[in-house]
Amino acid sequence: MLQRGTSVTASYSSPNTARRSSEWSRWQINSDGVELLEAEFLTHVYERHIHETYALAVTLKGVQRFWCRGATHDGTPGSVIFLNPGDAHDGESGTDSSYAYRMMYLPVGLMRSFIEDATEHSPADITVATPVIKDPLLA
Repeated sequence: MLQRGTSVTASYSSPNTARRSSEWSRWQINSDGVELLEAEFLTHVYERHIHETYALAVTLKGVQRFWCRGATHDGTPGSVIFLNPGDAHDGESGTDSSYAYRMMYLPVGLMRSFIEDATEHSPADITVATPVIKDPLLA
């Protein structure tokens, strides 16, 4: 079992010989429960799953394609992906090329305290209506 503050890095080669590439990921969990992930994938596919945290991502290169809230979405450079806790989603490359991204998983209590500090009142519910926000400045 990993302790908070522990960093894990994994590197491996794609088993698909027709599309050779180096796929990698780095993951870290901080003392406040925030998890950080940075990765580059070509053939890796995330099966449909959920998180109990908020998930905030920026795509650094390529097309990060995923299904969420009944539709397929593409995360590209200049956009921000925002998933609410419990949003079922999957993920894969949206092209024949690799994609790279950075993801931050924020515990619900921490997000609530951020919003409360910023707005000076306790939010009843924190949700984002759309999973992809196209905003190069924000990204």
